[in-house]
Amino acid sequence: MKTNDFKQTKADQDQLLTEKQAAYVFNCSVALLRERRQQAALPIYVKMGKMVRYRRQDLQDHIDASVFPVAVAVWREVKPS
Repeated sequence: MKTNDFKQTKADQDQLLTEKQAAYVFNCSVALLRERRQQAALPIYVKMGKMVRYRRQDLQDHIDASVFPVAVAVWREVKPS
């Protein structure tokens, strides 16, 4: 895979995804996505009437902000009791 295969255009970043598509991005159920949204634990969403949509870039930003540093994870596993 080429490096530029991962580049997104501005149109891609602003693309609105359905709940089902957003759940696929997060690898979770739509029910869990809705629950987390109600708890305000998810990125900004767009509400248009009864429709809920997520901007692709907001989902990616949420994922990027949720990355756990490996060094901290390893330290916690081997931390002396």
